[in-house]
Amino acid sequence: RNDPSLNLIIKNLPEKFGSYDLWNLFKSTGTISCVVPLNKETGKLYGLLGYLNSETAEEVKKKYNGRQIKENKIEIENYKNQGDREKLFTNIFIQGMKFKVP
Repeated sequence: RNDPSLNLIIKNLPEKFGSYDLWNLFKSTGTISCVVPLNKETGKLYGLLGYLNSETAEEVKKKYNGRQIKENKIEIENYKNQGDREKLFTNIFIQGMKFKVP
């Protein structure tokens, strides 16, 4: 689903946390349209949850954000596509520029 208010990203999940674990943790929160656990190359595990309405997704954020799961404190926020994310940094490389430092 493309609506960011329906999609949540759960960060800092415990190691070896699978799709069943993710679904089992959130199954009581309402109808979940998709569950995707992902392991980044950094070794940090996160999951994506899709809900059918934004009210349920907001309730899940309020109820579960900051909750301790095994040894990890999870973080939950709305998932945004890469193109919709705010860009915080821009790198510029200038080669061969001549200037004097006062």
